[in-house]
Amino acid sequence: ILIIEDGFIKHVNRSLIDILCYEDEKELIGNLAIGILIPTSKEKFIEYNSKIFQEISLLNKNADVIPAIIKIKDININNVSYKMVSILDLTEIKKNEKIVLEQSKLAAMGEMVSIIAHQWRQPLSLITTCASGIKLEKEFGVSTKESEVAKLDTIIQSSNYLSKTIDDFRNFFKPNKEKNYFSIEEMANQSISLISASFAFHYIKINKNFANIEKVFGFPNEFSQAILNVLANAKDVLVQKEIE
Repeated sequence: ILIIEDGFIKHVNRSLIDILCYEDEKELIGNLAIGILIPTSKEKFIEYNSKIFQEISLLNKNADVIPAIIKIKDININNVSYKMVSILDLTEIKKNEKIVLEQSKLAAMGEMVSIIAHQWRQPLSLITTCASGIKLEKEFGVSTKESEVAKLDTIIQSSNYLSKTIDDFRNFFKPNKEKNYFSIEEMANQSISLISASFAFHYIKINKNFANIEKVFGFPNEFSQAILNVLANAKDVLVQKEIE
């Protein structure tokens, strides 16, 4: 709790003194409140139990910045107007948010590795089969130029597919903060193509039924990522619940 009169600190309770790393309130009384209360660069308000709190930063004695939310209330004591500032230290909450965000990123990365693995399984298998076939035919003396060329063409096509898959995923996750006109059908099909091998592996069929919609204005990559997440979540439920 912080009590302010005309912008100057009049009283600080023990909890805030500890948060700010001071010995006692004498070090703070008489100072301008803006010396410890720093507005965020973008004003943010948080609703909690139907009350609006403002997100700010606190500056402690060691010049460390502490995330916090405040609620300001006008009070009157002996005909003198004060502002009572209730402050909540968000350090632990922000730390936990960061941990959850990192875990979420790792989970998404794991899901993406799984999707890429499914996309690569068939072309890699084709490459191995063709290379083994060429080797066996050579060993048994039954190799022909036409057979070798056909198998080498398959290896080249599969290698090009793997290369294209890498580019597709790179472009898919490329940060793009500029809005553009894009086709919903085209971007949804891009998401479906990235996850199609994973769906086929689990014998899941996707039925597509697109309405004839003109291009929309927004973030195409973020839209595709949202579609991919919806499809991946749906696949996970079908697999976990063993739905035929």
